[in-house]
Amino acid sequence: MALKAGFTLKCLRATGKDHSLSELRFTNGLNVISGASDTGKSYILECIDFMYGSDKLPRRIEESKQYDFILLEIEDKSGKQYTLERSLKGGDFNLYESSIDNITTTIPKIIESSHNKNNSDNISSFLLSLCGILGGQVVKNQENDKVELSYRLINSFCIIDETRIISVGSPIYANNIYTRTLEKSVFNFILTGRDASDLITYEKPQIISAQNSARLEVFDNLIHDLEKRISEFPYDEIIVFAKINELDLQINTYTESLNSVSLEIYHHQIARKDAWNKQQKIENRLSAIEGLLKRFDLLKEQYISDLNRLDFISEGDHFFNQLEYVNCPLCNTPLSEHVKNLLCDEKAEELIDIQTACEEEARKIKILISDLEKTVNSLTNEQTTLTPELDEQIILVKNEDEIIQNVLSPQVISIKDKIQENIDERQKLYGFESDKKRLQELWFLRSSTSIKDSTAEKSIKGKRKQNKPQYDMEARRELCNIIANTLRSWKYVEEGIVEFSDDWDLIINGKVRSSHGKGVRALLFTSFTYSLMEFCNKKSLSHPMTIVIDSPLTTFREDQKREDEDEISGKIQTAFFETLSKCDKNEQIIILDNKEPPRELWGTINFIQFSGNPNSGRKGFLL
Repeated sequence: MALKAGFTLKCLRATGKDHSLSELRFTNGLNVISGASDTGKSYILECIDFMYGSDKLPRRIEESKQYDFILLEIEDKSGKQYTLERSLKGGDFNLYESSIDNITTTIPKIIESSHNKNNSDNISSFLLSLCGILGGQVVKNQENDKVELSYRLINSFCIIDETRIISVGSPIYANNIYTRTLEKSVFNFILTGRDASDLITYEKPQIISAQNSARLEVFDNLIHDLEKRISEFPYDEIIVFAKINELDLQINTYTESLNSVSLEIYHHQIARKDAWNKQQKIENRLSAIEGLLKRFDLLKEQYISDLNRLDFISEGDHFFNQLEYVNCPLCNTPLSEHVKNLLCDEKAEELIDIQTACEEEARKIKILISDLEKTVNSLTNEQTTLTPELDEQIILVKNEDEIIQNVLSPQVISIKDKIQENIDERQKLYGFESDKKRLQELWFLRSSTSIKDSTAEKSIKGKRKQNKPQYDMEARRELCNIIANTLRSWKYVEEGIVEFSDDWDLIINGKVRSSHGKGVRALLFTSFTYSLMEFCNKKSLSHPMTIVIDSPLTTFREDQKREDEDEISGKIQTAFFETLSKCDKNEQIIILDNKEPPRELWGTINFIQFSGNPNSGRKGFLL
């Protein structure tokens, strides 16, 4: 079986410097804290509300000056304990996953004090999760604009201070008239468990009206500008058509001229390209000839050098042959005839070989020189022929460039300028026709928009009526029956019918709550708050299952016209405490009041009494 949602307050503690400590322990069921004024009862509610995420700091009363922190121990329905810690100066919370007495051995987690849908580490998301609420949306105005459900919205149905409990008006409303749609949506969520995320959001009538006015203003400005431009145009419609035809003919004529000149330019470009190609070819050939002639000059010089070398060899051999034989330089012995003859024979043979070789080699070189001279003459003749041809091609390229750049290109520019002038003029004339058509379209669109916007606004109003938040009438009837049973059990009425008025106030036996005095308003407000918790508990709906109510009985007095005023008043007070003492064990009720419960109940409930006297019992909350 799934655990029920909700939580129980176990301990409220104030700590400060010098180990100052004051605390209250709570239990399931009924908790009554009774005492005279100025004993800190309302301060308890302020501290609990502060620990629920209120940005309103508890009052700095005289007794609170020595305290710096408030701690609140909470237990979920599975028995898991948590402790919240917050500075009395405000700010974020420390969350300990332990009882209040074991926080010194636990590392806290810092959670924010404000609801944040993008970060679940905040007090609102933490308390909502204990209530079994994992997100949701509620509407805040008639256009169904939505806000994220936060615990502070739920909290207003669970903590009732001494001012609100006697307020005139519906118990589901706070004091701000601008949040009533929001509060009704939250109330419906508590009754049904269904949020408002499926409702369609509509724009405000003021925004729709402003958008319509803006559209019409845009159309009016466009229409005004077009009408002014049309009225200032120098020609009427007939002349416009004639001028357009005339301009078209001129454009065609200029276009033909442009095509003719462009064709002529093309032919000259072809001629220039041919001349330039020939020029490049001749220049390349002349460059090659010049290189060859330089190399051939070097080659001829090498040939001549070789001939001179051969002449030198031949002449040296001749002189060597003229030398005479002499005696041995060592012993001065004359050479024998046999040796002389042998040397002469060898020398004669060598001489013949050298002479022959030199002559043959010289003959070959002379042939090469002759061939080289022929080649040089041929190249020189070709060079002589090509040079004037090169000059001719250079002149041709220059002439073609002159014709293209200085004659034909200016003609093209001039013709194009004339064509563009005619096109611009024609465009102005077409613009006149376009403006007239556009003006008709704008008038039609303005008329259609005005009708469409009016229809759309009516349609949105109709849809808004159909798509209003649906408040569950059956759930409200069941809640009213529980409130009636509660009031009967308190002996406020013997039999009665409870219902909601059109402005969501309680009606008991035909009399609206706001028409009663303060005491009855407080009692009826309490019956609503307690019965709402009873309803959610029976239906297993999301609810904290703990309520804190300040002064439900203090201002209550029975009808003075009744003779048994004191007896009936005592009966209602006794029945009030007896009924609440028998509440479901899943519920927790904390009552802060000057009135005390009957003595016979003290042992069955958690009763804490403040004496207001430091010498007698417990003086108040803060010691």
